[in-house]
Amino acid sequence: MAFEKEIKAAKKIADGWLETSQGYESAFISMKKENVAWEKRAIREIQGYIDNKELSRAIDAVEGSRTILDQITKKCELDAAEHSKFIMGNPRRGADGVCAEMKLGAKDPAYNDVMESLKKVLVTHSKQFKATENAWKQDLQVRLDLLKSNLDTLEKIAKGEEGKMIAYSKQLEKDTAAYKAQMEKTVNLLKVDAAERVIEEITKDKDNWCGGHPKKQQDQLATLRHREGVVDQLLALSDKNYNRILKGLPADVRSKTFALGKQLKDLDAAHDKANKGLNGAKGTFKMAIAVFEKNYPALV
Repeated sequence: MAFEKEIKAAKKIADGWLETSQGYESAFISMKKENVAWEKRAIREIQGYIDNKELSRAIDAVEGSRTILDQITKKCELDAAEHSKFIMGNPRRGADGVCAEMKLGAKDPAYNDVMESLKKVLVTHSKQFKATENAWKQDLQVRLDLLKSNLDTLEKIAKGEEGKMIAYSKQLEKDTAAYKAQMEKTVNLLKVDAAERVIEEITKDKDNWCGGHPKKQQDQLATLRHREGVVDQLLALSDKNYNRILKGLPADVRSKTFALGKQLKDLDAAHDKANKGLNGAKGTFKMAIAVFEKNYPALV
């Protein structure tokens, strides 16, 4: 195979990027399964203290748990910033970024073969970069915010500032609003309108789309495939965070649907809207990819 050495070196660089991102994702997952899970248990203990009228003990435990959650948040924010800085470097440029690290220019004989060898490999890498971002933004960060919200509620109850049902009702409203805002932002960041423009522009004038440059056209396809590929992740996280909000209510509170009817209805509506938006986005991406494949079979 021509330029086998260069292709092997390119894939090694790309695999290094993948492993780096996987390392950050593993750290987030480990933090959730170990440290955050411990604080979930601590919150259940605080609920027990309140039930047993050990209010001073509950208040002290709230402060201790809040401090730990803040420490976890700061550590994860630093890791997320490091990962973001990493992927905004050469990994963001994809195959061009690999060639840059190899100091391989467009005029080098191996350039085209290396670029072609990386075309499908880097689709997997892009999905991993997004999976790592989601492990923080859509999963762990949301989990931490919900636990902090729960601590605020328990503190109000322990200090006698609010009754149990009122406090949890306000928690549900607050958490629903945060979930709704997060999911609206998530759907908007998928940039479905860009996929709609791809469909329109290819259908209108396929010969001159992206100036007729195959490389730019292939880059558009890679972006479409990447965004379509992450929607399933986002749907799973949407369901997970919806259920987390419900589980943040004690069983005896959650069972009183007559008192929380409006709030529960609002949460269900936000969940339905989020999933409808995500499924709609996935359908548009699939359609754009199909239009591309039909009109540019040689570039697929």
